[in-house]
Amino acid sequence: MKRAGYIAAAIALLTLQAYGAPNSVDQNQEVERDLFLKDKTINFVNLEFLYWFVNEGATDFALKMNSPPWSTTVDSYATGKYQSADFGWSPGLRVSIGHFNAPHYWDVIAQYTYLQTTGTDHVHAPGTTGEFLVGSWIGPDFSTTNAAAPLQEASSWIKLSYQIADLLFSRRFHPNPHLRVNMIGGGTGAFLSQRWHVHYTDINGQRSLVKNSWQFSGGGLRLGLKLDWFMGWNVFLTALASSALVSGPYTNRAFQSTTAPVAGANNQLPFFNIRFHDWRLLFNYQMLAGPSWQKAFKRVRTEIFAGYEFTIWTNLHQIYRSNRTGATAGKDTYINSSDLTLQGLTVRWNLDF
Repeated sequence: MKRAGYIAAAIALLTLQAYGAPNSVDQNQEVERDLFLKDKTINFVNLEFLYWFVNEGATDFALKMNSPPWSTTVDSYATGKYQSADFGWSPGLRVSIGHFNAPHYWDVIAQYTYLQTTGTDHVHAPGTTGEFLVGSWIGPDFSTTNAAAPLQEASSWIKLSYQIADLLFSRRFHPNPHLRVNMIGGGTGAFLSQRWHVHYTDINGQRSLVKNSWQFSGGGLRLGLKLDWFMGWNVFLTALASSALVSGPYTNRAFQSTTAPVAGANNQLPFFNIRFHDWRLLFNYQMLAGPSWQKAFKRVRTEIFAGYEFTIWTNLHQIYRSNRTGATAGKDTYINSSDLTLQGLTVRWNLDF
């Protein structure tokens, strides 16, 4: 009986091998071939949490002296440390939905990004005799016959609203079972605005308010490249780079008023009040990279990504000033500008179904 059992087991083993019974190596190869569910038509959704901060130049609003001025009777240049408007870290979101059309390997994706961030700053005059706090704009008291009253304090409040909408198409490539490359192209829309208020108070209690704001809305073309590289144990290296050209109307406004009485002036009106409008072209560059955990199950596939993201916008942030002359005299225009950059943590959850 034992001999018969051994013979039967041997025959069964030979039969399984002859008909290609899967072993552990074959099973692993099958999993690798199906890392991305590349042959299955799917719908997908991405939910992303953003925790970003904004960098923006040309936002100085005051100068706090840290040494006496060169002269108190002759005009002098700036001395001290600039005080600038700063943004804090703020949460945002990005949501996208899409469809992957297998076996033709192309996607269509609708995506929306939203972030709103603010920043407040406050500075007092230095306590050392002979050192002053001065404004980047003229203070409340701008008498031409006597020395202007120095500032006692200055404060800044700034707010940025950031909204991006994309309709993108992607072509997937699989150079090997461990690598997926997406070539991305499509339309993008940008809806960006910023408000910036500066308050000055001098030693006599007179106040001045400065308001700056700009708005842009437009559309254009975005191109990019995304890759997912399998490293082992369901861990991938994920990276994305894209750039866009966006065109649309741009509006910039600047306003300043004072409570200080000025001889010969109508204090009911602002003494600085301008509006600028044009149609302009912006350039945007975006890059993010980080590790992700991705797993393909029998019916669905999911991903958890955590990485760092950078995005830059040019030809957008500008501050307009002018010189002060007689009512009918020419006015010089001074423009301070900088890039608008956002960066921070991006965390994504994806589900393919």
